[in-house]
Amino acid sequence: MSLVHVFILSLVEGITEFLPISSTGHLILASRLLGIYTTEFTKTFEIAIQLGAICAVVVWSLFLGGIAIILFEKYHKPTVHPASPAGRRSLSTVHYFIIGLFQSLSVIPGVSRAAATIIGGLLMGLNREKATEFSFLLAVPTMFAATSLDIYKSLNYLN
Repeated sequence: MSLVHVFILSLVEGITEFLPISSTGHLILASRLLGIYTTEFTKTFEIAIQLGAICAVVVWSLFLGGIAIILFEKYHKPTVHPASPAGRRSLSTVHYFIIGLFQSLSVIPGVSRAAATIIGGLLMGLNREKATEFSFLLAVPTMFAATSLDIYKSLNYLN
């Protein structure tokens, strides 16, 4: 395999990893089109290049997430509810639902669940203390459900 082959396969992996298509299938197809024979080395290369693409997504997401949090902290002007000196605000069910939607951003590799829900809470008008408290409380049913699902799926291995 030449450096040109490595470059082309890396490009194929980099593009297809982000699309809802099989990056592995495209790597195999590109290898065949380039006349690269399947060997133990090429199999290892294809696995390693996929790991590299996933790691790049995670590192890139962490980097962007960090920048987003810094920018949010710098430019967010807290809204203080006039009826409460502590800035606490009573939110509607819709507001709490929206904060929960912010939590769903954590399925993106590198996005912190806590940061997403705290930012959501701040945007919905909670002060930092209440947003952090709500983020923690929101984690309880989420982590309970995730743990229960994982244990249920692993019952065969736990015996």
